[in-house]
Amino acid sequence: MKQRTTTPAILGIDAGFAACGAALLGIREDGEHQVTWCDSIKTRPEAKKRNVYQADDDARRIAEITDWIVTIIGDHRPQLVAVELPTGGSKSSRAARSMGMATGLVIATLTFLEVGYLVVTPDQVKQAVTGKRQASKQQVMDAARLRWPIAPWSDTKWVLEHSADAAFAALVGANAPLAKALLW
Repeated sequence: MKQRTTTPAILGIDAGFAACGAALLGIREDGEHQVTWCDSIKTRPEAKKRNVYQADDDARRIAEITDWIVTIIGDHRPQLVAVELPTGGSKSSRAARSMGMATGLVIATLTFLEVGYLVVTPDQVKQAVTGKRQASKQQVMDAARLRWPIAPWSDTKWVLEHSADAAFAALVGANAPLAKALLW
């Protein structure tokens, strides 16, 4: 068994373009997991308000999310990141484009920072919450507060929603064989 000098931490990221969540999951010596930090960012389109091209506004939003992720990685230095990536199924070409941009910016940022990551699906996250591949956003939020009652959850619904998804993404990642091999 490997000797550890620090308590491993996995950062979960709920990748999104309009809103992105993150949660840091510490792994205690007894093997239990605890959310030690969580937050979310929301980017708002401003192209119509500022009379700029949509592509320029998208670039601004990408930069906001990228800066946020870089700051989180620098502040918390996780050993691994578990990223919940959208699986598709968007109802419009704009939504599909936004999901693609969110996926690309998160993976590119982690790769650039040389941070190890693994990808989890929304179905895996919901399975961790309810034991089934279906869970409402409210069920995920309620389950997060119940499982980690001392976590620093926000009272703002959209922040909690994305932070809770990120926390369960981190939990799924923590239980993945790759994570166990890297962290233990």
